Amino acid sequence: AGPARRRDPPSLSPSNGGRPRPPRSRTLQPRPEAPRSFDNVVPAVDALPPSALLPKLVVFDLDHTLWTPELYTLSSRFPEPRDKFDSGSRSRRDISSMGREDGGGVPRAWKDVWLLDGAQDVLWELATAPRWAGVGVAAASRTSKGDWARSLLREFAVPGLDEEPGATLDRLFSHKEIYTGSKVMHFERLRERTGVEYRDMIFFDDARSGKYGNCDPVSRMGVLAVHCPDGLSVELWGHALEEYARLRGDESRDGHVGTVLSLEDRDARSDPFARPLQPQQESSKSEPSVTPEISAGQELDATVVQWKSDRKFGFVRAEGTSQNVFFHVRNCTASGYFDPRVGDRVRVGLVEDTPEANLAENNHPHPGRLRCAWIRPNARKEGPSSKHETRRMPCFSMNQPFAALLANGVKTIESRTYSLLSEYAGQTVVLHVGRRTFPDHGKYISILKETKGMTESEVAAAAALPFGMHRGHAVAVLRLGKTRFVPDSRVRSKPEIEGAVCANGLEMGSHLTEVKAAAWLKESILVKVQRGVFEVEIPSDVIPDDF
Repeated sequence: AGPARRRDPPSLSPSNGGRPRPPRSRTLQPRPEAPRSFDNVVPAVDALPPSALLPKLVVFDLDHTLWTPELYTLSSRFPEPRDKFDSGSRSRRDISSMGREDGGGVPRAWKDVWLLDGAQDVLWELATAPRWAGVGVAAASRTSKGDWARSLLREFAVPGLDEEPGATLDRLFSHKEIYTGSKVMHFERLRERTGVEYRDMIFFDDARSGKYGNCDPVSRMGVLAVHCPDGLSVELWGHALEEYARLRGDESRDGHVGTVLSLEDRDARSDPFARPLQPQQESSKSEPSVTPEISAGQELDATVVQWKSDRKFGFVRAEGTSQNVFFHVRNCTASGYFDPRVGDRVRVGLVEDTPEANLAENNHPHPGRLRCAWIRPNARKEGPSSKHETRRMPCFSMNQPFAALLANGVKTIESRTYSLLSEYAGQTVVLHVGRRTFPDHGKYISILKETKGMTESEVAAAAALPFGMHRGHAVAVLRLGKTRFVPDSRVRSKPEIEGAVCANGLEMGSHLTEVKAAAWLKESILVKVQRGVFEVEIPSDVIPDDF
């Protein structure tokens, strides 16, 4: 469940100064009154034949998949500290516990958040059934409350193993990708760190499709994604294991399992699979499948299916076809598309390959082959539109990695050498990400590890643009606080300030602007950048509901 999943627009209350009131928490089941018994629980894996193939990595979303309620809905009960500048001379230990001192603590296991009954049965099975020995278990969550989620994983005991020392969910989950952004990014990192191929993974999540869907984009990577709209249940778990074994054992599919599975699909038709990543191979008795013809001169919507960053080329697949089309980085940069990633939705113009083009790119010519003459993100441009209402908002630009650190809520103070943002206190501004990378040489990594205790992988995740967000685009909105002039570098060098700015006190600017809140836009918007703070027209439907 992602941090931006707001089901209803927040109401305004005079008692809180007209600010949006956080949404009320919704629970999928009441809090259990007594510990669950597993005496009569039969592991679903024991119902499979001994020859059935099992996934090598089982991946779970957290909010409304394993536990309830969703963490972001608890924000009003456990607020963040109001003013980071008021920390004064507190030590790093004091700063790390500010949530408890100033915000009333953190959610507690079984008191504020509890595991669903079905999730308890499944987690108990994974921890105790002999056939699951050697199989990895991972968490992939887009929650903005990552500290809370990690705290809960350390506090929850593995169901049924409460009395065994150290038997926590944190120990059971060998890999944890818990940060805002994209589930595609989560799975790319899981594959990189575990070495497990996508076809050997199975994923459970309560969000299927749409702007905040997780199952659909993950299934397109080749993972069997299981939709759990009401949380993980024993019935869905058993059904998913049966279908995974069937898919992996089907020679006609060549091991392909990338699809979305749900009980609704099973009940609606005999074939429960939606939108396979590749067309299934047909038997000789079946009629051949027909795909639309594509040719030079066409402009098409497509998806990036391969990108070799070291060799600067890749392939796209036009929608509704199975044909891959070549593109080179030269075809991207002219349209401001600087960071192609697998899964990106793009617009392309097709031409026939020529020896001249390949010579310029140091590639071998393929006469007659289709290639992309140009490729650009399939994103809207800022400005008035007859189809969408827009909001005129102030905007400023900054380069990576600091743009992502701001939007992910890690960088909570923006420093400048002059008072760029001082007149925008209390306002919402748009963040544009520049095309370049700031030459920080990795200093921010050391600062965040030292001041906030973040691991290198957590820093890397926080500094990355989410799936669908691109350089040269407006990507986020920020609610700004006051700007303070801090000329004394000794004050700026305090650990809490360096950690909030993500920069060394001697090198940061002396004008420090607090960022009260940050959120990614629902869709990146192509913006023509200008110096300083400039006005942009942003479609209202891409702005997060509580902004």
